[in-house]
Amino acid sequence: MGPPATADLDVRLPALRAGCWLGWGSVAAVLGGLALGLPARHPRELLALILVVAAANAVFMTVPWRRWLTAGRGQAMLDVWSGGLLALATLVVALGGARSHLDLLLFLIVPFLATVHRGHRRAAWLALAAAAFATTIALAPLAAGDVVLRLALLASATLLAVVLAQLTARDRRRRSTPRTCRCSRRQAPPPRSSSATRSRARAWLPSRRASPAAGGQRSSRLRRTARAAPSAASSNRADARWPPSTCAEPDVPGAPHPGGLHGT
Repeated sequence: MGPPATADLDVRLPALRAGCWLGWGSVAAVLGGLALGLPARHPRELLALILVVAAANAVFMTVPWRRWLTAGRGQAMLDVWSGGLLALATLVVALGGARSHLDLLLFLIVPFLATVHRGHRRAAWLALAAAAFATTIALAPLAAGDVVLRLALLASATLLAVVLAQLTARDRRRRSTPRTCRCSRRQAPPPRSSSATRSRARAWLPSRRASPAAGGQRSSRLRRTARAAPSAASSNRADARWPPSTCAEPDVPGAPHPGGLHGT
């Protein structure tokens, strides 16, 4: 699995886990409403349906989504889950009626479908969600203003979910892509050759026809120059590799000097 597929999977898995917890929250909301006297047409049937939904949500929490989505069979399970959510929204409205306002569950279901699906599957499931919304309006008629308000808010929430999912996936792909270093190193200047230093030293020495004393001085000077040439070359290489990190500051009267003395 390449970096783009891994990044997409890293976005879908948290959405699936969040969907399970949103399912528990919806179950608790409907049960709490029924306990507090929610005006439903068929409260007993609605209670039985919510208990079945709770059992199904517990089953979906145990599914190894990462392994199944990687293998391909998790997509079929996700389709079953998505269809069950839309059927649930339609059934609770049919059992609860318009006064129960249970069609608000679509504000959780539709953004969830837009987040966990990709490509043509997302378009297909959003079209089915629009059909489910129309069905809930037909089963529990509302005022025209309420219908327009719910439709506008539902479309806005779905669009926000799609945009956030795309931005998150793009950021994950950018982080998973290896970066190449574009830094350019400073090339050190070529070190001075010790042979060139020796040749310059020989050019300055007097000819070998001088006296023996001068010849001894010439030999000792040549040896000292030859010994100093490699150290000068290594010093030049060290200076090129390790440039000083700070610049020399001008002397300030009264400021401490590196040697520990003070200027006058």
